[in-house]
Amino acid sequence: MPEDGRGGTEKPNTPLYNYTEQMVNNITALDPKFDKEVEEFKEAYMRNKSVYEEISKKAGVPPELIGIIHYRESTSDFINGKFNVYLHNGEALGAKTTLNFVGKDFNNFVDTDVDAIHDKQNYVEKYNLTSDSKDEVAIMVFAELYNGLGYYNNGHVSPYLYSGTNIYTSGKYIEEFINGKPVGVYNPQIVDKQIGAYLLLESLK
Repeated sequence: MPEDGRGGTEKPNTPLYNYTEQMVNNITALDPKFDKEVEEFKEAYMRNKSVYEEISKKAGVPPELIGIIHYRESTSDFINGKFNVYLHNGEALGAKTTLNFVGKDFNNFVDTDVDAIHDKQNYVEKYNLTSDSKDEVAIMVFAELYNGLGYYNNGHVSPYLYSGTNIYTSGKYIEEFINGKPVGVYNPQIVDKQIGAYLLLESLK
């Protein structure tokens, strides 16, 4: 495939990729209220960069992407460098998962991360991701797919990606129990308190 100037193959032409590219182009401002958290994220990532690079080599995606997902799934585990959670869903390692991805059983952070990424291998290939990918949009798309397409499919701006930018103001899926079963329900009033993937990725440039 021809080069696209991003250090990789020709950019993917899918509705999700094109939508994400347009959203990124619409970002004109970053919220300074997250400045402290962004610096904490960057410092924690740099302290533990070797861990993310090890996972990157085995999983075939950029280390920055792995760090971002780790932060979003368990901010405290990421910041404190404990590496004691499943990347799949943020549950503690050492016992089988009981939430999404039920039945995963790992004791090692690197192994569980590689498994989590390999579960999405079709997306890794579809969006031409490699351990040294520089395509910011493809990285964002994978993060969206990893989190789930609830926001995209229902016309909502994803806080997982865009919290801390001018294009996100409010709205988040929360877990509610209906008939004893957990169900994701969108609440337009809730404002995500975590930093989105875009701002995290920008901080590592």
